[in-house]
Amino acid sequence: MKYPLITIYGTIEYLHAEYFSLLKEYNVSHVFSEKLYMPLSYKVYEKFGEQLSDTVLVRLPGGDRAEIEKKTGNRWDTIVDEKNDLPEIVTMAKDISGKGKRLFVYINNHYEGSAVRTIERMTKDSVSSQ
Repeated sequence: MKYPLITIYGTIEYLHAEYFSLLKEYNVSHVFSEKLYMPLSYKVYEKFGEQLSDTVLVRLPGGDRAEIEKKTGNRWDTIVDEKNDLPEIVTMAKDISGKGKRLFVYINNHYEGSAVRTIERMTKDSVSSQ
């Protein structure tokens, strides 16, 4: 295949072994997305990480857009909603990469208030070494 096929779930009902087995069988990529009302990405990865295709996406869109925009005043240069479990996401990403998979991580300003600052946090030794 010249390009990866990708699916993103919008409901918890799809997060089961049959779903991940089907994706792996057809080499379709799963998107781990930190969304409201969904299980944490790294928890889903712990259960189904061995059933992933060659390409994996991690998406960090953030929560309530209006709330984060109010906190930032639409300035996207400061962390205003620090995620305490970012080290777990970094650990998951390192594990995926360490298995030779092609990994893409997408971070929205709405995740913590500044995508650039979140990237800095993810690459610091204090966070990324955990």
